[in-house]
Order: sequence, then C-alpha cells, then structure tokens
Amino acid sequence: MELLRRAEAILEKLVEQNPKVTFDERRLMLVYFNLAQVHRELRLNDDAFDLFKQAIAIGEPLVTQNPSNMTFLHSLTWAYVDIASLCAEIGDAEASQGYWTRVR
Repeated sequence: MELLRRAEAILEKLVEQNPKVTFDERRLMLVYFNLAQVHRELRLNDDAFDLFKQAIAIGEPLVTQNPSNMTFLHSLTWAYVDIASLCAEIGDAEASQGYWTRVR
C-alpha cells in the first residue's frame, strides 16, 4: 500500500502541474481504484468507499471529455461496479442500485 500512496502523491503533483494530460489523470484514477481495492480487502469499507468516489470523480470528466476513449470508459465502469458491490456488501441496497444505474 505504501507504493500506491507514493504513486498517488507523485501523480497528484503531475496532474496539478499538467491538468490537460489525461494519461496522468487516468493513472491517478487507477491508483485511487487500486487503493480502494486494498482497503476493501482489509475491510476498511469507509476508506474504500471514499477512494472509489475519488476514482469516479476523476473518471467522470475524462469520459465526458473523451467519449470515444474506451480505456477511460472501462476504468470508470469498473469503479462504478466495485462501489456498487461494496454498497451491497455493507447492506446499502439503495446506494448500490444508484451506482449500478450509472454503469455505462
């Protein structure tokens, strides 16, 4: 997890310095997604939820601005699938359904 946190810090700086480089934004999104997965495995569900939300917050504008980029769409879709599954696991069926309806 330490390496992911270091990657997060580096990519956050890169995205801040070069906000138009979508490749770095997607990589940051994937770092958040992977951190969310680790936290989910450790049953740190609140942290996992927040990290999935961070991944989605980056992925939504990427997909909106680049609708034909299937790599961005695929990454965003998996973030929604996993946050919906997490919500179902913790017993929040309404939130789970809300995220499932956003899967593209």
